[in-house]
Amino acid sequence: MNTETIQQLVFECGLQTPTVVLPATALLMLCGWMLVRERKAIGLGWALGFWCLRAIALCVLVWMFLQPARMTETRSTLPKSVALVVDNSDSMNVIDPVIEGHGVRWQLANLESDNTDNSDDRDAQVALDSATLALDVAQSRWTLAQAQLQTGSNSTALRERFNEVAFALNRASILLGERFCDHWNDSSDQGRAKDFAMQCDDLAEFVTELDLKESKANSRDRIQTSLEYLQALVNLNRLTKTWSRVVSDTISQSMPSSERVDRRADVMQLVRQTESNESGTDNSHVSIQRFTFDEELKPVLSPHQWPKPRNMDSDESEFDVDKEQETQTPSPTNLTAAITQITQLTHRQSIQSVVFLTDGAHNAPDTASPVDAARKRNDLSISFVPIGSLKRPRDVSLYHVGHPRSVMLGDKILIETFVSASGFEGQTIDLQLRADDELIDQKQLSVDSEMMDLRHSFTVPTNQRGSIEFELRIVPLAGEASTTNNRAIFRVGVVRAKIRVMLADRISRWEYRYLDQLLFRDEHLEHEMILFDPRLRATGKLQDESALPVTSQAWNDYDVAVIGDLTPDQFPVESQESLVEFVKEKGGVAILIAGRSGMPAAFEDQPLAGLLPVQKSESGAMADKYHVSVNRLATDLESVLLDESKPKSELLWKQVFEEQPITWLSQYSVPRPSARRLLDAVPADAITSDGRNLATDPNAKPTWLCWQQLGAGRVVFLSAPDTYRLRYRRGDRLHHRFWAQLFRWITSSDPGSDSGLARLSTDKVSYDVGESILVSVFLSEPSGEPVQNAELQVSFQGGQQQPQGFELAADETQPGRYVAKVDDLQAGAYRVSLQDNPDNPIGIGAKVETFVNVVTSPGIERVSTTCNRPLMKQIAQASGGYVIPPTALAEWLTLQAGMPETISQTERVPLWNRWSCLWVAMGCLVTEWCVRRMKGLT
Repeated sequence: MNTETIQQLVFECGLQTPTVVLPATALLMLCGWMLVRERKAIGLGWALGFWCLRAIALCVLVWMFLQPARMTETRSTLPKSVALVVDNSDSMNVIDPVIEGHGVRWQLANLESDNTDNSDDRDAQVALDSATLALDVAQSRWTLAQAQLQTGSNSTALRERFNEVAFALNRASILLGERFCDHWNDSSDQGRAKDFAMQCDDLAEFVTELDLKESKANSRDRIQTSLEYLQALVNLNRLTKTWSRVVSDTISQSMPSSERVDRRADVMQLVRQTESNESGTDNSHVSIQRFTFDEELKPVLSPHQWPKPRNMDSDESEFDVDKEQETQTPSPTNLTAAITQITQLTHRQSIQSVVFLTDGAHNAPDTASPVDAARKRNDLSISFVPIGSLKRPRDVSLYHVGHPRSVMLGDKILIETFVSASGFEGQTIDLQLRADDELIDQKQLSVDSEMMDLRHSFTVPTNQRGSIEFELRIVPLAGEASTTNNRAIFRVGVVRAKIRVMLADRISRWEYRYLDQLLFRDEHLEHEMILFDPRLRATGKLQDESALPVTSQAWNDYDVAVIGDLTPDQFPVESQESLVEFVKEKGGVAILIAGRSGMPAAFEDQPLAGLLPVQKSESGAMADKYHVSVNRLATDLESVLLDESKPKSELLWKQVFEEQPITWLSQYSVPRPSARRLLDAVPADAITSDGRNLATDPNAKPTWLCWQQLGAGRVVFLSAPDTYRLRYRRGDRLHHRFWAQLFRWITSSDPGSDSGLARLSTDKVSYDVGESILVSVFLSEPSGEPVQNAELQVSFQGGQQQPQGFELAADETQPGRYVAKVDDLQAGAYRVSLQDNPDNPIGIGAKVETFVNVVTSPGIERVSTTCNRPLMKQIAQASGGYVIPPTALAEWLTLQAGMPETISQTERVPLWNRWSCLWVAMGCLVTEWCVRRMKGLT
């Protein structure tokens, strides 16, 4: 740090000194003339004495009126503090397909120092780009100085600004006249470079010799002359850029092809070279603050903590690995947040300039414009080093497939897909749909532009019940970047055209009324009902018998039996036994809805108790109010979706039952080990105002909706008759959707993923590349009891690849459940199969398998991977920054070092506000008055 101290006398009265001195002189002359007239009366000696006293008093008063002060200015020069901010978002893992335009500069900037084949081209390009940057800096500084010159700013501040201009011009002169010519052999280009360097020297000489302390009379000429030279600099800068592009094109043509690496590797290599001074730049006069950003700004404490490139060998890397980096969900890029946070840091860390190394992909939703954020701080210069190709990879991908899990027999299966094409303008995409290995439909899609998203749908008729395995694929095109994203497989179940439902209840309570009306209106449902109190009412065969079925054959007339709050008199043992046989042996479905009168407490020692997936709570204490939440272990979320979006569906369940909480819950609400939770009943006081669940143990909460596989059939249990609350302020939409899809799901058969003893499922059907796949297997005995201590594994097979096996581990929180977490699968369609242990088989029965698709998601970071240079240019212009090629990053640091931060402290000590001055003036006047009194003079 260099310190300079300057002292000078200043007058603070606000008036020009002659404006005060001239009237004072006239007043002094008037005093002298008056004393000359009195000299005969007082004598010449006293006249001279009185004039001296008056002169001293007047001078002291003038001195006090001018308000003199001793100003001491201390100026300290500090190294400029700059921030280096590196983009750490998911888009930095993109490997740009071609080296073109700006990409050539990245290739040159990252050439190793021992690469002598292209060293001259590299040094020439670096010199040319650095000179262009220096001229940009000189032009912007001069423009700012010109504005200050016209407003009459302080000459010291103006001199500092013009010194910065002169420094930038001298740098441009050296880079063009010396460094470029040393590494470029073309004589005409050398002559042009030297001519431009001489113009830079002339402009620098003018700026250096510019007198900023001339009188105001000459200020207009000075401003006009400065403006003319500034225009000359603008013209020179424009000519240099035009010529630079020509030279760069020549260098690009001679550059050999190189191995492609991702953007992160390019950026980290450039940062490493810049910070280690391999570029030959002295950065000791610059203080560098390091940051990364994606959704927010994060500090980097040392050069060894920069993010590690994925394709950099860990044994050779100098960068530490962030262990969580690979498993974190990709975050969006938020330039607004990064700019806002870096401007807040400028107050504490005195950062004057910041440079972002990024592709400029600002894609965070619901954020303010980063340009507006940059305009809020006009004292912070924001520059950019852009990276990324202006073209998307040449590829065709099948990135979304939408289909139902199950449909009614006779309905058509609607399959929707989106195809993304880049680089295949004028070509045709062959999209094929296969069902059970047979081609059933195909479509030719025309690509009419360089980048295009195509949407198409297939409709497939259904003519028999069962499960259909579909394969949707794109015939590979020549030159695709990848063909693993051209295929997706999935399965759709076909159920009865009309589901036959029996509805039985004791009285017409709200749950019964709305469900009866729903069954009556839905054309896909056929139903018969029986109501016992206050008088027996029934329809269909139930009306003829006036009682519940008593044989499994009679129960078999229905697909689903919905049993409400019946008593043992209304539901005798014979009917119970036949219902159990209907479920276990014939694959029937029973839905039991708890009630206050009999269900299920009155059947504790009867056959119906064997169907229950729940048991009685040992504590017996129940809360006054309950809310509903989707259980985190539920693998069949589609059965309780209230919206296509799972997060929105969970929010709807939460909102409905916060507005209308459950006020009574059966004590039979503790799931058995063989049961699978779908919806939990959470005590109202266990949920905070922001919706967080305070109950950490999922098994500690009672269940509201659960189910279990029992033999060949399934049993669903509702612990409270409150689904009708879904109609509150929402009409029939949610209530009808819940019951319709529950009936469809519970009656659909998927023999591939359920053998009766083993059920295989995944938490989703489609996954993004890098996303973990959670595989769950439920094992149960024919009696419904969970199977424990089993040794199983699942195998994943995609296309022609060899199967990959993964061990299943027992879930300690739920007996009979085994889980495996599968990572690092490449894009493609996979068949997931359950494998028994040959050394210790448990007899899982028929083949159990399902399908998953791993796709390259068009997520927010991968929708568009092109470099957004226009946005970066707008931000730079708004903040007084620059768009810097990677070859000129070292020069940017050099220019910052040559324009250090100057801290000026000024201290003013008044010299007039002292009592001694006042006493001198008064003393002179009083002395004259006393003498006059002694002499008897007027």
